[in-house]
Amino acid sequence: MAWEYYTFIGVEQDAAQEEIKRACFRKRRQLAIDNDEKGLEYLNEVSQTLQDVRTRADYNALQQHGDEISRLYNEAIQAMETKRWRAGIDILQRILILAPEQSSVRNLLGICYTEAWMFADAQATF
Repeated sequence: MAWEYYTFIGVEQDAAQEEIKRACFRKRRQLAIDNDEKGLEYLNEVSQTLQDVRTRADYNALQQHGDEISRLYNEAIQAMETKRWRAGIDILQRILILAPEQSSVRNLLGICYTEAWMFADAQATF
């Protein structure tokens, strides 16, 4: 995958949080000098994503496993549409192994648990 956010600010994907913060600051200064409004808007998105530990983990997981996550997500939606709740649970759990911070997937998992009458699991998930 491309890891565009890291490339945009000029750091490696395993950069420390402090290094990312400094890189965003340098990039913001450069874009302001260049009067690049679009670049500044994009930097805001990059900065918000990479400077928050959870959203950074989501971004990294999607960059690394995006195709697999997308395929599994579509399978889970199909399972839910056909009321195959247990199959949906299994698929959604596999997604959370790849991307543990995906709150939308966690919400779908909670719905599947509820529909499968697994209320304790649903409560723990929500």
